[in-house]
Formats: sequence, structure tokens, C-alpha cells
Amino acid sequence: MKRLLRNGYSISDVLESDADAYVEHLQEQQIHDQTLSLPHPYTRADAEAWIARVTAETVRHGQSLNWAIRCDDGGLIGGIGILDWKTEAPAKAQIGYWLAKPYWGQGIVTDAVEQVTTYCFDTLKVFRVEADVFAFNLGSARVLEKAGYAFEGVLPARYIKNGQPVDARRYARAKPR
Repeated sequence: MKRLLRNGYSISDVLESDADAYVEHLQEQQIHDQTLSLPHPYTRADAEAWIARVTAETVRHGQSLNWAIRCDDGGLIGGIGILDWKTEAPAKAQIGYWLAKPYWGQGIVTDAVEQVTTYCFDTLKVFRVEADVFAFNLGSARVLEKAGYAFEGVLPARYIKNGQPVDARRYARAKPR
């Protein structure tokens, strides 16, 4: 899948050649702090394992569920994907994303979330897409709100990060009826 975003950005399949960009961008402490499961420091082995996992999932599902966010020259600057996809009724999915810090605040992830949400509704045939963000991550919460997601509440101690419980804000968007 390749989908165009505003200002020459796009989302497309993850490539083996993206490994160096993953390592470069995922060294940022703030990205680690605001995401659930990215290791820190992020190594070449981590990148290669992620790319292998995405490739295997694509083969298993017959379609991509994780994509690279790319700048106009095709370089990887972020990622977005489906963390959980349930096909049994009611069909739903959960998404997650990250973006390299120099690109924050430009609406790139909001566009990507909108594209992947549409993909979930139209291609995966889900009725609901959810996203959890750490309660302190107000920038990510704003992304979801701008993408049409509704705030559903705070989930106390929903996740463990660095050995500590962390509250999450739950957002969701239902397929238009």
C-alpha cells in the first residue's frame, strides 16, 4: 500500500533498506518515553528484527499491517501500524504510530492516522478503531482528536513503562453508518 499525505509525505511498505533510518530516529529519548515497547537504545538488531516481523506478518495476513511514514525523497521518518486486529464480531483494530522529532507539529501523523483508519474501515472491514496514548502525551492525544477520534476516558495503570504503571487515554473512531 502506498498512500499520499500532504506536502509530499506518504505511507508505504516497510523495506529492508529502512533499517538505518529506524536506528537513527529511534535513538530519541522522547520517542522512547512516549511509546509502549520501543527498546532504548534502539539498535541495528532491533531494526532488523522489526523489519523481519513486519515482513512475516505481511505474508501471514496477505497484506501489510505496518507501514513507513516517508518524506518526499522516500526516506523513512516514522511508522504507523495496526497493533491489534480482531476479525470476529465486533470487528475492531487498534493503531499505533511514531514520528521522528524534527517532523512533529506538521500534521503528518494526523494525515497518516486518517489514511490508516480509512484502510481499517474499507479494507479490513472493521467497525471500530481504537488508540491508547499515555495520559501525559498530549501531543499524540491531539493528533487523534484532529483525526476525528473521540476521547473515551482514562484507563488507570493501563500499561507498564520502565517498571512503572502508566495511565492511558483511550480514543476511538467508529465506522460511519
